[in-house]
Amino acid sequence: MPNDIAAPDGQPVDPRKVLERLKARLPDLERTLGKDHPETLGTRDNIAFYTAQTGDPTGALAMFRALLPDLERVFGKDHPHALAIRGQIAGLVDATGDTLAALNLYRALLPDQERALGKDHPHAFATRNSIGALVGETGDGAAALNLFKSLLIDLEQTLGKDHPHALATRNNIASWTGEVGDVGEALGLFKALLPDQERVLGRDHPDSLATRNNIAALTSDTDEAIELLKALLPDQERVFGRDHPDALNTACGLAIMTILGDDRPEGCRRLREIQDRVLKRYGPDHPLTRRVAGLIEKYDCD
Repeated sequence: MPNDIAAPDGQPVDPRKVLERLKARLPDLERTLGKDHPETLGTRDNIAFYTAQTGDPTGALAMFRALLPDLERVFGKDHPHALAIRGQIAGLVDATGDTLAALNLYRALLPDQERALGKDHPHAFATRNSIGALVGETGDGAAALNLFKSLLIDLEQTLGKDHPHALATRNNIASWTGEVGDVGEALGLFKALLPDQERVLGRDHPDSLATRNNIAALTSDTDEAIELLKALLPDQERVFGRDHPDALNTACGLAIMTILGDDRPEGCRRLREIQDRVLKRYGPDHPLTRRVAGLIEKYDCD
């Protein structure tokens, strides 16, 4: 499995440099240890992993697909390493845009994981989470919601209610509850989740901040939503930086709520100021830049 490779000072190194080093090492391993040696196979795994990290999911997918039959031949189809590679393949298939094929791969993987590793194994839970997410992406929000509800019961029983995976699944349940149209219930779920996230993960954790944003987005009272966003924005800017996409999206939300709250001049001023920042930081072709331009046009802020 991929190793956590770090520089001597503990900081992550450039994945491209890691990839070059791994590729240079592989021929020596194959010559001295053999192509079927665990260290050789593990290095091929690392090469595929870091190929994905450098932004080439298609290349990484081909590498993992070539590695899998060798792992299954050497270790067996039920070996944890072989099962993990199947999960990597499914994830990369999704990353390359074939959601349905990825869903089918995860569905085929899950019973093998549960048989070989146990139904309560973290990898089996992760696959169930991926299945729920992909079922939702294919358009069946109600089915996704039921899958996440079933997963939450098992996560809380096995890992505890405060485990980060259980908290993340509660977030998914709240999100899909809103997606299927029950906004009031979703808002209540997010409000119940937030104090547990802040207690377990911390107030500045990205998940806690995201939940605060979701609460503001689902709040029907414009004035209340404005106050929630005004409180959230400086925390995001402090934690992520002023030009981080999360902070900029919250700034856009605050500008929109300000316009809807009958202060169009101030809301438009905020949008134009955001536009200047995203142009300088991300350039004219970035999705966030285009989004801000669309908001300025939509709300007639030119």
